[in-house]
Amino acid sequence: MEIGADGVDCCLSFSVFHYFPSLKYVKSVVLKMLKSSKKIVLLMDLLDVARKEEDLQAKAALGIKDLYTGALQHLYIPKEFLETLIDEYNRTNTQSVKFELWQQDIAGYQNSKYRYNAVFYKDC
Repeated sequence: MEIGADGVDCCLSFSVFHYFPSLKYVKSVVLKMLKSSKKIVLLMDLLDVARKEEDLQAKAALGIKDLYTGALQHLYIPKEFLETLIDEYNRTNTQSVKFELWQQDIAGYQNSKYRYNAVFYKDC
């Protein structure tokens, strides 16, 4: 979906990026979100590649070992990938972006410990 030339104040994604086909696609979407947003881009419920094996073992223990394979395979995103993406963005754009990453902590959500969130601030 294309957003008009005026843009929006904030772009938000929750529990979507793990369905993307590749990190290349993630990069293209984040860059579009940054282009469209005037202030903030918020990415929530990102799968943490550093916790991937632990996550898969927990799922296997619940009997859902093969659920996330093939076409349903989930994409785990390294935090360093987002850091590099923002470094590149800041080198090539006049409007700088600051960002924060934090461990997700949603009470009662079993997957929370395997996921993290990211927020990008544009010249705030």
